Amino acid sequence: MPDSAKVVALRRLLDERFPKARPREQRIVRTGVPTLDNLLGGGLLTGTLTEFVSAVPSGGSQLSVGSLILSTRLTRQRVALVDAAGGFDPTGLDDDAVAHLVWVRCDSLADCWRATDLAARDPNYAVVVVDVRGYPERELLRTRDSIWVRLQRGAEQAETALAIQTTTALVPNATRRIVFAQPLKGRALLCPRAILVPTLSMELQRAHNRAREGSA
Repeated sequence: MPDSAKVVALRRLLDERFPKARPREQRIVRTGVPTLDNLLGGGLLTGTLTEFVSAVPSGGSQLSVGSLILSTRLTRQRVALVDAAGGFDPTGLDDDAVAHLVWVRCDSLADCWRATDLAARDPNYAVVVVDVRGYPERELLRTRDSIWVRLQRGAEQAETALAIQTTTALVPNATRRIVFAQPLKGRALLCPRAILVPTLSMELQRAHNRAREGSA
């Protein structure tokens, strides 16, 4: 048998015995906010980190998270919310709306990252939301790159969508960064959630097909 034919036969044999693993198909988790889902290409992408930057007070990020909680309740998907500094406000969400939600309140930033790491690696959760608003920017910026890399790898392995709420651009390996920079006006805040959500304004500042890994 010619050498070229032997190589082809060997490759075929190896492919049969050791088939290449197919990459996991990434799924979309809809947030229920029309503008946000359009910017995200349908919704939150599993296996990646998405950053919600609350650049101004009453900009709509909290409403968007509330809408995500309601949307995942309808689709029977479990959500974990890791609250680093007491920023999450469940006002307007009744008991049934949060029946699928695990709300973790942390005593320190270190506890926050530990809880997030555990939740992101748990395939029972479709989405893990991490709210670090309220922590000093200086302290958050000291977060090691290895922590971000570990969180991203955990989300990849468990096929979890990881959304991180911040007040400034913070996450170095975020696949998508959504900035809420238009505050809702006083009267608008009195409107029902169903009326407010479709009017929310935000912009996409980063969109990569794959989250880049920071240095460990």
